[in-house]
Amino acid sequence: MDAETLRHMFGLSTRALGVNLEGFTEEDALAQPPGGGNCANWVVGHVVVHRNHMLRALGREPVWGGAEDARYDRGSAPVTGAEGALPLAALTDALDRSREAVLAALGGVTDEQLAAVPEAASGSATGPLGRRLALLIVHEGYHAGQVAALRRISGRPGAIR
Repeated sequence: MDAETLRHMFGLSTRALGVNLEGFTEEDALAQPPGGGNCANWVVGHVVVHRNHMLRALGREPVWGGAEDARYDRGSAPVTGAEGALPLAALTDALDRSREAVLAALGGVTDEQLAAVPEAASGSATGPLGRRLALLIVHEGYHAGQVAALRRISGRPGAIR
């Protein structure tokens, strides 16, 4: 896995996520999907959490701290209303800042770094750094698709045709 391919993959998922969020209101972001699952507010925060994982893996500072990570990390309680949730504007700001930070970090990573297995790798994070980053980018693409479905649930037309 090389940095140019990772940047391209990340750009595609970032674009899909951004297009699907266009025009969202606070109410749209908090709309609950029927049958369970998480609203767009939680999904967007969750994407930022995983971009923070990418930034840490690349030796960079995350865009937010532990409390926000805990609120939107895997296994956290669903966001079911505005209480305890970050406002959509704060989430999209963190999304934008994390996009810029990840792209900058990927611009400076070498093929040797991507091929190396970090010492701190454990569990599902084992393997070369490039493979770990690719997994996180695919994970983001999955959630961009969720936002596309949540967009329709909120009554908006599909954004990608």
